[in-house]
Amino acid sequence: MTALYRAAGNDDVRVGYSFAARRVDAEAYLDNPGFGGETLYRCRLDLADVIDLTAGWDALSEAIGEEVEPSRWQHHFASTVTSSDKMCEKLAAAGYQWARIIDDYPEGCVTYVPLTAEAADAAESAIEEIE
Repeated sequence: MTALYRAAGNDDVRVGYSFAARRVDAEAYLDNPGFGGETLYRCRLDLADVIDLTAGWDALSEAIGEEVEPSRWQHHFASTVTSSDKMCEKLAAAGYQWARIIDDYPEGCVTYVPLTAEAADAAESAIEEIE
């Protein structure tokens, strides 16, 4: 089982939502206006079909089988994966349920992103509020 953490205003989980691998990284979002929320959550999951995109743009291009031009995405890798339904769909079509990325807040944060409704539903079913 892998423990993942998220600061949010509610326990909803959708495709593209971000979960930190470390509690301390999620805690940074407890007071980050516009992002996160006032409640800290944890879910414990058996993660399957995880694509490691911590190498960035080249790993993403290889995973979806096409060149991804960073300038098209304003050179912001994390939001390319987490905010793009199209990118999540392409990764899911390649057989992945989750993506592991490095986010820039807090710097170097290892982040997991559900790519499918099935993965998001599993996380939502396992999520619990923690202190």
